[in-house]
Amino acid sequence: MSDSSDLKFWRCKWLLVFSLNLIVPLIWGWPFTDKSGRLGMGIAIFLAWLWPMFVGEKSQRFLFAMVVGGGFVAALQICPVIQMVAGMVGITVTESLELAVQSRRLTKPNGELAGFLTTAITGSVLQAVALVFGAIAYLLTGRYPGWPSVQDPKKIEPCLRPQAGMFDPELDVE
Repeated sequence: MSDSSDLKFWRCKWLLVFSLNLIVPLIWGWPFTDKSGRLGMGIAIFLAWLWPMFVGEKSQRFLFAMVVGGGFVAALQICPVIQMVAGMVGITVTESLELAVQSRRLTKPNGELAGFLTTAITGSVLQAVALVFGAIAYLLTGRYPGWPSVQDPKKIEPCLRPQAGMFDPELDVE
């Protein structure tokens, strides 16, 4: 990003959107995590907040997508299906690694690693959904000048050379 005041503005927006997105996951996740697991949960929450800011310094598109998409995901907490599915994915992975304790037919992440892993997976799923929604919003609105959008199809240029061989040069089409 070229302007530091613009970066600060987007960082403030990201903090607000991220905080709003913690409401349902914390309401559902906090009671199911033991005391030691909450330390891991806190570390995962901090890292989930931090990494988009570092990537956002390099890519304004990314930060726009995370803020707009994150706002959309936060609004979906009215009917928190996505949040519950993301939490179930996190708990299922933690269970499969035998890091969770089952008591009274409830699964509780047990320990710092379990709390970290469950929260990191849940947050990753929600951030991936937010990024998809944000990318769609970016393409539909053409938010920034010079960026391709549906509104100005002339700016969307096809790839001149197929990149199938990104990892294997023999796959490149000449």
